[in-house]
Amino acid sequence: MKITMILTFIISTTAMALETDQFHAASKELKESSRPLNEYVIDKFERAITRASGSNKTVSCQALANDVMSEVVGRFAISKISQFAKNSPEIERYPDDSVTNKDYLDEISIYKGLGFPFNIVKISRTINIGGVYIGTDKLGHFALVGRNYYRAYLKNLAHGMSKLEAEKSAVMKGIKQEVHILGYTLGGVLSYGDLEANYQGLMFAISMCEGENPFLIKKNGKWIRNENRAFDFKNIVNPKMDESYQPAFWKPRIWKKVAPNIKDVYCELKETQIYQERIKSYTTKIQHNRNDDYIFEFFRTRPKFDRKLEMIDNLCDK
Repeated sequence: MKITMILTFIISTTAMALETDQFHAASKELKESSRPLNEYVIDKFERAITRASGSNKTVSCQALANDVMSEVVGRFAISKISQFAKNSPEIERYPDDSVTNKDYLDEISIYKGLGFPFNIVKISRTINIGGVYIGTDKLGHFALVGRNYYRAYLKNLAHGMSKLEAEKSAVMKGIKQEVHILGYTLGGVLSYGDLEANYQGLMFAISMCEGENPFLIKKNGKWIRNENRAFDFKNIVNPKMDESYQPAFWKPRIWKKVAPNIKDVYCELKETQIYQERIKSYTTKIQHNRNDDYIFEFFRTRPKFDRKLEMIDNLCDK
């Protein structure tokens, strides 16, 4: 029991270790950064394919897809892709490297002054992918939790579920973990942006082997990347991952503390041209998907988790 509790704490604090704040970044002009991130993932594709090609055993497409995801995550580190986005000189971030993690947390972010557990976490930097502003933590959710979703999906298929049943079961399990272990219960923050990133990771993993134009195909008995299916994060990242656009849900005691910090930046931000133009562009990029349906189904009997941007807009009327 003690071991389980310790493992749960480690997992939860690792997952919590990166909150995000797009409110302060939203008024900045950040360079679009999909190219280096695409190259990072393509390199991981090639590493996994090379390993499969050198294996004496027959490697299934699903096993190779799982290996690709593990390469993106990092075999001996959690969320290596997030670390890449945080450290690469080719990726512009807000705030830049001149601002320490401590100063970002204590002096700038919406979590300043909140105390424990926020005084021991890191606030992820914001980057621009295809005109959408997201925290680097979303890349970790895409890769690490997306891989875990995919493993659950494959297990569900092995137990006789249809593809849609296997997908729904995997996502619903992930939502429960976000509420009960990884996010809200222990950390006090339920991120709908995280849930979207998780789902997009699953969709990417599935699309490596399934569909009319999968990322992985066989040629002369060897797995290769499909030349007719280019990987591009701009096709994955969407406005639901921007937490100034789709805000998180905070426990009431945390909301009381974070609300004034959001008010200080958001009420002025929403009147700026740069933010208004970005939000307008988001309307052309956002699409309904099955994850929205799963989230609605899970939370419709849990009204306490309802969060609206209007809740934040209302701060400006006070």
